Amino acid sequence: MSWSPKQRELFDAWHDPGVDVILASGPVQTGKTVGQVGAALSWMAAEHSGEDFILGSRSQRQLMGSVVKYAGRAARAMGTEFVRTSSGWSMESTCGPPNNFIPLYGADAGSADKARSFSAVGALLDEMTLLPPDFTDSVADRLSQDGAKLGGAMNPGPPLHPVRARWWPLAQDPDSGVRWIDFALSDNPGLSDRFIAQLEDRYVGAMKQRMVYGEWAAGEAEIWAERRSSPAPPAWDVVGHILGVDWGHATSTHAVLIAITADGRYWCCDEWEWTGRARGPLDETIQAHKIAKWVAGRPLRRCWVDPSATGLGTALAQVLACDVLAADNNVGDGIQYVRWLFSRGRLHVDEDACPILWGQCDNYHNNPDKLKIGIEEPLKDGNDHGPDGLRYALWSEAGRGRSHRIYRRRPAA
Repeated sequence: MSWSPKQRELFDAWHDPGVDVILASGPVQTGKTVGQVGAALSWMAAEHSGEDFILGSRSQRQLMGSVVKYAGRAARAMGTEFVRTSSGWSMESTCGPPNNFIPLYGADAGSADKARSFSAVGALLDEMTLLPPDFTDSVADRLSQDGAKLGGAMNPGPPLHPVRARWWPLAQDPDSGVRWIDFALSDNPGLSDRFIAQLEDRYVGAMKQRMVYGEWAAGEAEIWAERRSSPAPPAWDVVGHILGVDWGHATSTHAVLIAITADGRYWCCDEWEWTGRARGPLDETIQAHKIAKWVAGRPLRRCWVDPSATGLGTALAQVLACDVLAADNNVGDGIQYVRWLFSRGRLHVDEDACPILWGQCDNYHNNPDKLKIGIEEPLKDGNDHGPDGLRYALWSEAGRGRSHRIYRRRPAA
């Protein structure tokens, strides 16, 4: 494998005995993750044998796609293999027995405790800004062996993000043992002008500053400032509908019906809500029958259900004549995708037909206390049920080739 000058800086840092922490930050597709993986494996093979090394990411899927894939390529470039084992992976060392690579996942509530249960000679954390701070701290605290190193790759986040707050000031001192290396799109000469233009079109607001320009940009309090209100199109312009359902047994169940027109635009054209606090809890089976009655007569392609609502998903599968699937609950990416649709004029809300949803979108904000410490998280104040249903439907529909729990699959015509 050939390495760019910026990636070579990562190799130098990993092999420098005076450096304990190596962090790479930058936009997507700049080579920071593959460089970190190659440098970490090179260091392990040359300096250690029979040791444990932590590979951390949000999820198994993310680890396999963004770390293990590159580890296999890097190992083959060194003339060896990155081999699957019962506990993770192993790779030969030039100075003794093979080293072990142990996976930990930040989305797993028990991973922080697992990280505290053993020590390792090194760790590499992917998507570090998206990992829970206590997970990151737990991994860092377990690198107690002499000469242990922590590596991380990340897209920028808010300026006050805990990762930046902890490590960036230290990196300004050349004797601190912390090396912070910023990547830019120009560090990957293989990126075409067309690809960069597509990136610039894909993101809006603070996410554009982070994912395209590599800046640590502050998040906005208002989540969907670009929202648009327009009357729903006439029935003859609609080619189909999708349904997004957020569920709450004692709070609120909110279903959002979205019409799709031939030009690929989405229109929130109707809604159904049951407020448990005001009207009393309602059994999932009864909710499903009420939703089916409300949506009757409008052709549904798919229904995307709150992934925590197994009972409601099962009940809806019995009464709806369409695919019923558990939604993808990737909150950050889903919010950004809905925002992008609003900003490009591809998503509209009929505020007369969906007054509750429109009002909740008006009040859909990030938690101000979390924003102060650099964490973007929607405020849970009751104004999130409609936006969650909207996000479930649109984000899941955009990535429906991914694996989803299927409650019902409509027979092929």
